[in-house]
Amino acid sequence: MYIGNDLSRGRSTLYYFDASGSETSITTATRPAVAISYTVGWVAVYLNGVRLHDTDYTATTGNSITAINPALVSGDVVIIEAAHTFSVSDSVPATGGTFTGAVTGTTIDATTDFTVGNLVIAAGTITDTSAVGLTINSTNADITLGQDTTLAAGKDLETSTTGKIKMKGSFMQNSVHQSWVLGG
Repeated sequence: MYIGNDLSRGRSTLYYFDASGSETSITTATRPAVAISYTVGWVAVYLNGVRLHDTDYTATTGNSITAINPALVSGDVVIIEAAHTFSVSDSVPATGGTFTGAVTGTTIDATTDFTVGNLVIAAGTITDTSAVGLTINSTNADITLGQDTTLAAGKDLETSTTGKIKMKGSFMQNSVHQSWVLGG
């Protein structure tokens, strides 16, 4: 039976080999009948429940156990434990770091200030520190700015040629003079 185990040193795969007699190498497990696979240096071999010393076999190819000493006898059971490995080079430490590439499908619920590229989010304010300016795109819906929104002096609010800036409130809707100034 092909079994994945969670061991104290990490996840591993177990391969079982039932000896018929005089074998000194193993490339295929008998339970299940699959080729063995391991990372060199991350394998342990057991003979009838006793762990063999690494001088009792050779495991240098990643797909075979050879030079088993002594040779197996009929009825021996060999268990090959292949530890799964991972690379810490693909992780970011808990103290912080830098991601490269896209992070998708993520919601950020930050309780402290944080920066993404030239975008700084702090104390409820989004600041773009680039020389290009901030662009907000919405492909499926209108963009709504909550509460009062202030444009700094000398800055423009621009729409596409088909977009509109809609103003709410009876004063602006009923004032011809203000409409001319805004449309001017």
